[in-house]
Amino acid sequence: MKAFYLFLTGLTIACNASAQSVETIFGNGGPKVRGAYGVAVQKFSSIDGQFANFLGGYGGVMFENGVMVGAGAFTLLNGQSIDIENDPDTYRTLTYTGLMAERTFHSAKAIHTTANLLIGAAFIGEQNRLLGGGTYSISSRGAFVAEPTVNVEVNLTRWFRAGAGVGYRWVADKGNYSAPSVTLSLKFGKF
Repeated sequence: MKAFYLFLTGLTIACNASAQSVETIFGNGGPKVRGAYGVAVQKFSSIDGQFANFLGGYGGVMFENGVMVGAGAFTLLNGQSIDIENDPDTYRTLTYTGLMAERTFHSAKAIHTTANLLIGAAFIGEQNRLLGGGTYSISSRGAFVAEPTVNVEVNLTRWFRAGAGVGYRWVADKGNYSAPSVTLSLKFGKF
């Protein structure tokens, strides 16, 4: 019986020793999730000197340090007229999507700033409108895109924010698709 008690005592000591927390260089417990949100975004920009109206959004998970990690996508709403082979019914399309990171500064203040970056792929195309309706693609290609943006946001409620900002869309090897933009955003979620 003594051997059994000694065995239980030794097992208890071993379990308690292994249950102690271990310190690491990168901190204990990893990043803590604070919330998640989604953002509807309207962008006003230009492509090749023509007005460009983009609609899209992004969303993700926000951590305690104010960093959100997620994804986003935007598309050109006003297909721009371009003249390919003297055909006035041709127009340009642009859609881009990618991974998104955003840092919110002083989130608890009524008015605060954010900075975000989208890195991903752009899908560029030229299409033709058919007389009976519909379209067909003349050409399409892909390119790398990066878009940093800085916003000023207003906390309207605990779960709703509105913002405005400026950014720059850089499309690799497609200089006429790269341009500054003005953004308006509506953000919903747990911050």
